[in-house]
Amino acid sequence: MNYFSFITSLIAFGCFFLQPTAYSLQPLVRPAPDFTWHQRGELKHLSSLQGQPVLLLIAPSPKSWDFYRQLNALKGNYEHLAAQHLICLAAFTEEEGPVQCNIPFITVAQGAAVGAAYHAENHFALALISPDGNLDCFSTHVLAGQRIEDLIDASYVNQVKMRRP
Repeated sequence: MNYFSFITSLIAFGCFFLQPTAYSLQPLVRPAPDFTWHQRGELKHLSSLQGQPVLLLIAPSPKSWDFYRQLNALKGNYEHLAAQHLICLAAFTEEEGPVQCNIPFITVAQGAAVGAAYHAENHFALALISPDGNLDCFSTHVLAGQRIEDLIDASYVNQVKMRRP
């Protein structure tokens, strides 16, 4: 076997056996902590939303300044986010109340427990959970709506959908 045929067979081996499968399920790098809430008298789990991106906002109250700023940052991009089937959840750790916004939010009843699970007991936090349940982004700062849209587009699940077979 000469050098050229050896290299050719090595390349063929690599292309055939080492090619990653685009649709294989990858283990989650950072699984999001699961939590529950009541919706229409039924107990729901975060895992029940698998297949959809989830935006979780954690704040001391609906009147928190950072929570209000995050709602304003989302307003301009919400149509695009809704087209990506984004589910918005709010967890209030100190004072509960309705979300005063035209973006539909599900309010988690046990906000203090959710805040503790995400290590955000008494301050604002944002968690973006990908459709496969991975915690793609966790921030204690307000993010622009476009940034959230970009993070959803860059999730593993969406990247797999865009790859050619």
